[in-house]
Amino acid sequence: MSSMVENCPISKHFGAAAKSYDRQPGVQSRVAHRLATRISKGGKAVSNVLEVGCGTGFLTAHLCRFFPDTPIVAVDIAGGMLDRVRTRLPQQKNLQLIRADICELEMTGMFSLIASSSALHWMMPLDNTLRLLSSFLHPGGRLSFAMMVRGTLAELHALREEVAPQKPYVRFLPTTSAVFGLMRCAGFTVEDWTLESSSVRYNSAFGFMKSLKRQGVTGGFVSPDNMLTRGEIRKLAEKYRRRFPTGDGGIRASYKVLYADAVLGKKA
Repeated sequence: MSSMVENCPISKHFGAAAKSYDRQPGVQSRVAHRLATRISKGGKAVSNVLEVGCGTGFLTAHLCRFFPDTPIVAVDIAGGMLDRVRTRLPQQKNLQLIRADICELEMTGMFSLIASSSALHWMMPLDNTLRLLSSFLHPGGRLSFAMMVRGTLAELHALREEVAPQKPYVRFLPTTSAVFGLMRCAGFTVEDWTLESSSVRYNSAFGFMKSLKRQGVTGGFVSPDNMLTRGEIRKLAEKYRRRFPTGDGGIRASYKVLYADAVLGKKA
């Protein structure tokens, strides 16, 4: 295992969050279920599967159920996440788990299906990631994914900008149109897609921010030099409570999830 993977900030964040990840009231489990349902209705023969960014195995479990005799390779950069998959699926004979940055994999033209749930938005720059995934597929192979796009956590982002305008985000989620443009450049033809907007209730703004930390969602959009102070966090939490209540004492957080099914190459 390379020290690069061990020392990667995202690997550290998600590895530390592995034990608490499944218990958080986020959208990942629901997104994985909906993506799996889309994949199961695809109707195309699948000879083998690569799952990119498997996390604790929400989607992996569905894939193993749908394709019990098909070789499945699940990759994640965080070793702690893979340990949770092993606990979730201890007897799965057709499943191979690999800890790696996908950029380090050498799997040219190996797979008929690549699947990814709630992971591609972490794999920036996205154009490089999509080109790499296209190289992993057979000609005519399929890519099915769900990823967060611009508009996710809009409330938090707006309030953070109000509270600490001197501490801007270092990157943003891509828009849906930007994702489609990058897919075309990588050689994919999108055959079906859905953009889903939803909200999740949290007991409080502090609880919400703790939940994000427990899911490993820290450090991806801000640099170590512009983290919020305790005072700024308190101010943000109070604004959140007043501006985005649920009506029953909680607060809401919005998510925008893009589901897409694409084929490598042009339609016949």
